Amino acid sequence: MRLFRCVPLVLCVGLLPISVSSQVLETIEAKVNGEIVFASELDDAMRAMWFYRTNRSLESMTDEEYLALRMRALKERVKDLLLTQECRKILKERGVDNRLSDREINRLADQEVEQFRAAFSSEEEMRQKMEKSGITEESLRAHCLYLARQKYWLREIAPRVARERVPRVTEEVVAAFKTEHPDQWKELESVQLSHILLNVPENASPEQEASIKEKADLIALRAKAGEDFQALARECSEQEETRKNGGRLGKLRRSQIFPEFEVLFDLPVGKPSDPIRTKLGYHIVLVHDRIIIADVLYRQSISREFDRWIEEIIDRPDTEIYGKGELVKESITEAGSEQIDIPDTAIP
Repeated sequence: MRLFRCVPLVLCVGLLPISVSSQVLETIEAKVNGEIVFASELDDAMRAMWFYRTNRSLESMTDEEYLALRMRALKERVKDLLLTQECRKILKERGVDNRLSDREINRLADQEVEQFRAAFSSEEEMRQKMEKSGITEESLRAHCLYLARQKYWLREIAPRVARERVPRVTEEVVAAFKTEHPDQWKELESVQLSHILLNVPENASPEQEASIKEKADLIALRAKAGEDFQALARECSEQEETRKNGGRLGKLRRSQIFPEFEVLFDLPVGKPSDPIRTKLGYHIVLVHDRIIIADVLYRQSISREFDRWIEEIIDRPDTEIYGKGELVKESITEAGSEQIDIPDTAIP
C-alpha cells in the first residue's frame, strides 16, 4: 500500500528549498533535548537531497526510497541539533555573548535572502513564482534563518571546536603515509595556481635564453612589488590558452605538474615565485591554495572526530531524543546506515 505523503509544493531556485507549509497544520517529527524538529523541516531537507541526486520531485519516489530518505534527513537534522546545542553550551561556558552569534546569524540570513532574490530577473517575477508555489515572505525568512544557523554553527563554530580535539599531524605520520602509499599520495596533494609563461624556443641560443630570462626576472619583480598578477598575465604571458583568464591554471595534482614545479609546495600562498625554467620556458607562478598530505590526514581526523563527538553526545545520560511512533523507529532500520536510538516513548 502506498504511504500517504503530506509534501507541500516548493519553488526551487538555486537549489534553495523553501518551506511552504504555512497552510498546513505543523506536526512534530522529533524532539532533541527539548528542541523540536517539525515535519515540514524534513520535507524541505528531503526535497533538497532528492533534487541534488535525481532532479526529480518527491512525489516520484517509491515508498522504500521515501522512507530511507526521510530517515536520513531525520538523522542528519538530529545530529545538526546535537552539535549546535553542544557548541552553544561551549561558547556560554567560555563567556561568549550569544547576542554576537545572533547578530552573525541574522547577517547570514540576510545574505541567503539576497541570494534568493538575485535568482530572479525582477521583483515581479519573484512575487509571481512565490505566489504560485505558496511561499510567503515569512516562510522565506524562516527558512533562510535555518540555513544561516546551519552555516554558522555547523560550518564555522563546530569545526573550530572539533579542531581543538584533534592534534596536528606530525612529520613522522606524513612520512609513514607516503611510505605506505607511494603512488596515492601524489594524487592527493594539489595546488591551485596562475602563471605567466615566457616561451623559450628549443633551439634558442645562449643570448636568446639570457634575454628571455632577463625579461622574466623583470616581470617577477613587478609581481613581487604588488602589481596585479592577473593583469600582468594578460599583458605579458605568451601562453594564449591561459593568458585571457589572467594566467589561471586551476587545480593541479602533484602528479600532473612539471618536476620543476615541486618547489611550489614550499612557496607561500599569495607570493609570486622567481622565474622557474621548464621545457616550455620561464614561468612566474602565483599559488592561490594548496593541499598537502598533512592537510588530507588532518581533515580525515577531523571527520572521524566529528563522528566520535556525536556518539559521545548521544551516549550521555542526559541526552534526550524522542521520535513519533513506530514509523520513525522502523525507518531507522530501513535506512541501512548508522542508527540513532530513538525511544518508543511518545514526545512528552
